[in-house]
Amino acid sequence: MKIQLLIALNDRDYAEHLSGEISGHYADSFEVALCSDTERLSSVLLSRRFDVALFDTAFIKLADLSRVRLPLVLFSDYDSYDDDYNDVKAIKKYQRISKLTSSIMGEFAEITPEMRGIESGKARIAAFWSPSGGSGKTTAAVSYAIRKASEGKKTLYLDLEAFSSVDMLFEDKGESISSIFGKLESNLPLLIQSIRQEDKEFGIYYFGKPGNYDDLDVLESDGIEKLVRACSEVCDILVVDLSSSYNEKIRYILESADEVFAVVDGSKASENKWQQFVFQHDLYEKIRGKLCLVGNKNAKCSSTQAERVAVLPKIQSNDPRAICKTISVNCTL
Repeated sequence: MKIQLLIALNDRDYAEHLSGEISGHYADSFEVALCSDTERLSSVLLSRRFDVALFDTAFIKLADLSRVRLPLVLFSDYDSYDDDYNDVKAIKKYQRISKLTSSIMGEFAEITPEMRGIESGKARIAAFWSPSGGSGKTTAAVSYAIRKASEGKKTLYLDLEAFSSVDMLFEDKGESISSIFGKLESNLPLLIQSIRQEDKEFGIYYFGKPGNYDDLDVLESDGIEKLVRACSEVCDILVVDLSSSYNEKIRYILESADEVFAVVDGSKASENKWQQFVFQHDLYEKIRGKLCLVGNKNAKCSSTQAERVAVLPKIQSNDPRAICKTISVNCTL
């Protein structure tokens, strides 16, 4: 399903530019109609209904707003905005197209709680987990995401760690994932698309880190379930980076995932915790068939413990992005 978007602006050049950019770069999300003639506006609105319409201050005074589910005013600092239209939300003119489209999708998501996301289908979910911290789990997860993106898969990296590494790995911090936690009953797949960022070098999508430590902790199991399900509707591969702990929320993701990557290092603590999980936890047998044990930092991984085994190469670098990129090429997870 695509958002039916009307661009009705008096500035013909800008209207055509906007229409061309959205049609060219966001064709999977929008179907665009253009009107830059006030005399044609009535007939355009009578011919069909629109999900969203971008009006300037000249066009909105002539428009039958009942024909548009979400009318928006596109304005600049030089425009005067009539008090009669204060109930119509406004979006700033002359901003980056990516920001503009994100704003449109975000506004539309909040008024369409019963609708599915724009893109349909279900992603393959890869969950990365470790029984101990500092094992290299996030490095493995991002490396896997980079490789899948390089194969042409639309890949979304979902960091569910309370202490996020997003700031270290991605330059454009983007809008915090926390911004959607209070809107889980809205059109969540569409809302997700409105705030996700794309790393231009790696080609993967991601979210800004949580606003504070407690945001993910207070999210209930049903909220995590809704979030993961919605994320899986807007990509081909969903990479979930989990905290190095264990609770019902993590269990749900490990059971639901198509692949589980358990990352261990060569420390005694990591080895002991992994052995405890294998021999004392009922979940191990349930996920064993889809499990890959990933060794890092000289970890000794036995093929008898999991269906698959992978070893991360040792790389001398202090740049986490360079490490992830190198691993994505040299290690097949």
